[in-house]
Amino acid sequence: MARPQPKFSMPITILLADANKSYREITRKMLKFYDANFIIEDCASIRECLKKTTSRAYDIIIINEKLEDGDCFALLSAIRHEDIPAQTLVLLEEAGADEAATRANELGATEYLVKSRGYLSALPFTVKQILEKKTHREEEEAFENIGSDKPITQRGYFILNHNGKFISANPGMESISGYTEDELLELTLLDLIPKGKEWE
Repeated sequence: MARPQPKFSMPITILLADANKSYREITRKMLKFYDANFIIEDCASIRECLKKTTSRAYDIIIINEKLEDGDCFALLSAIRHEDIPAQTLVLLEEAGADEAATRANELGATEYLVKSRGYLSALPFTVKQILEKKTHREEEEAFENIGSDKPITQRGYFILNHNGKFISANPGMESISGYTEDELLELTLLDLIPKGKEWE
């Protein structure tokens, strides 16, 4: 099987929290199939999840409703209490999904996905959407800081095809490179590297 081409220009760290080992493996395979840049770890309990998040930072935590020592709501409460900065995506059973979604949102969940037919296929795209929204918020905050005493953080994100050609770039990348997105789409990553520096 051909190795999937990365959709993100940098590694994305994901923590899967689910009591069911089989579901963790299926979810891992679906995410890795979508993007080789996904770095995925897993855990089965709230305790294990909190232990992992204190030892490293994750971009997103995907939480199933059932965990070995509690449920997604207890974990969301703990994440908020510990002020863990990761984005959170909760996977909800179809039965009672509306009520559960409301409760998850109240506890600070970034997004939720109902486990209806085909949800695993939608999962990677939901992760991508969450992270793109986060990037957009950070860019807006950086723009609002212009003229203030707050430091400005500029991040450039881009997506390349298998030939190294740009197929997408955010405003931060436009600012850093000096090219518009339309101009970048006509270039490869090597075009931005000074001649003679390609292999340094």
